[in-house]
Amino acid sequence: MLIFSKATGAIGAVISGHLLEGDYDPETEGVLPATLSERELLHESYVLNDTVVSRPAFPVSQAGNTLTVPPSTEYFVRGPATAEGITEDGVLEFEFAEPGTYTVTLRLFPYLDAEVTLEG
Repeated sequence: MLIFSKATGAIGAVISGHLLEGDYDPETEGVLPATLSERELLHESYVLNDTVVSRPAFPVSQAGNTLTVPPSTEYFVRGPATAEGITEDGVLEFEFAEPGTYTVTLRLFPYLDAEVTLEG
């Protein structure tokens, strides 16, 4: 069985066998039979209209060190310097004081996480 958030469709757990009392909150979580491997369900899928579907690719466009992403995207920068935050308007412009290669991880459910490499 898989347990998912009724609000977002995010799959939170896959349980083999029977559900026990307390395994999930019926007010906020739903339950469906599991048909895929646990890894595929938790990372690459979500529940939409009571059906397990693949998470879409992250929509990102890049022009130099400027990324255009959906509003409310979380970002995490790793490299010679680090940073993190949430974009309000969907435009991320990066300027790096230290030269080097930076990896920006982008996260916004239900999209799959994306990584973009930038040069500082």
